[in-house]
Amino acid sequence: RRWDFDRERLFSDRIELLEAIPTWSWEPSDGQALVPPPDAEEVTLIRATRSSLNTVFAQLNVEMGSQRTVNMARRLGIRSPIQNVNSNVLGTSNTTMLDMATAYHTFANRGVSIAPSYVTRVARADGTTLWSWTRTQARVLDARLADQVSWILEGTIDQGTGWRAQLEDRPAAGKTGTTQNYADAVFAGYTPQRTTAVWVGFPEAQIPMIPPTTDRKVYGGTYPAMIWKDVMEAAHFGLPSEDFPGLPPANTVFVAPRPLAPEEPSVDLAATTTLPAGHLATPELTGLTLDNARAMLAEEDHGIWIAEVREVEVSGTEAGTIIGQEPVIGSTIEVGSTMLVEVAVEPPVLDGVDVPDVTYRLLLEARPTLEALGLGFSVIVVADPDKPEWEPGLIWSQEPAPGAVVNPGAVLELRVTP
Repeated sequence: RRWDFDRERLFSDRIELLEAIPTWSWEPSDGQALVPPPDAEEVTLIRATRSSLNTVFAQLNVEMGSQRTVNMARRLGIRSPIQNVNSNVLGTSNTTMLDMATAYHTFANRGVSIAPSYVTRVARADGTTLWSWTRTQARVLDARLADQVSWILEGTIDQGTGWRAQLEDRPAAGKTGTTQNYADAVFAGYTPQRTTAVWVGFPEAQIPMIPPTTDRKVYGGTYPAMIWKDVMEAAHFGLPSEDFPGLPPANTVFVAPRPLAPEEPSVDLAATTTLPAGHLATPELTGLTLDNARAMLAEEDHGIWIAEVREVEVSGTEAGTIIGQEPVIGSTIEVGSTMLVEVAVEPPVLDGVDVPDVTYRLLLEARPTLEALGLGFSVIVVADPDKPEWEPGLIWSQEPAPGAVVNPGAVLELRVTP
């Protein structure tokens, strides 16, 4: 099924959930809907994007389904695991700047994704090439969709939260991003020629970037946007200015389809393209079970079959669901070819870890204890209201409490004196 959303469609810019929002997942309670307060303003998808109104995209994700967000992220080039939960659209899963740059470059490249590589060439000391990178690419989005995204993201820099990223005498598109408690700040953006993603934060822990730790609150539109601007100005030195294609005439945004049952027709992103002889649009298997995908391919009778299955440990996705495929959706495939799929499997159940008591210890002393147990930690630098005179770096509160049993790799929240 194709879902069309007019970019001028109105959403409430605020919502009241009928229950608290946990970090990793949230659902309206008792089947009730997300409720806007009576005085909430209505905004378009355009303004919501440019002004970073996350509640609009929370509503959109509930309406469309979080699995579609997972599928789209993978199509754009994000390979980090994405949780299949409603809050995934707000960035609750970790990713890398390489993934972010790859995804944004797909927009810059008008819907064609290029597989990234850190290394382009390996050579001997005498200059003889031992290995060189082979560029691989595939269309994963309709060009009209990518052009609309670029037009909207141009506005993020020209008149939105990313105004500090404005380049001299050339257009650019991008988006700001800030995590909870100002612990991470990101700016990702592009021109028709270059794409860059910038992260600012403390690598050792989730430390809020707020005074007095930093000289100001740090969010995506501040230092990340300013760094992005400096990097991109240098990267474009000597390059002519190029314009984006501009706003397409169509007034709809084409959103990736929901996972389909085998009997339903898939969306053909290559329908407007003349396919080479003996080729067809790559079947969409993402979201199906492995058995259903094989049945669908057999029913279509194009001689295409699944030759390789890779299991990927993913939490929050139903085991047995296809979460990735090669060739990717939106590309073409030769009749009689084979496909590779990635299938979700449940991570192994691990023994729990007893949370140690690290309160009233210096952070530097407690860190080895936590690392030895395989536990992470985030730090909130704030004075103990009952003991403001305590020495700097002392842990005065922790969550979960000592004695709690958590999964290996869990992250403790520590409050530390400034």
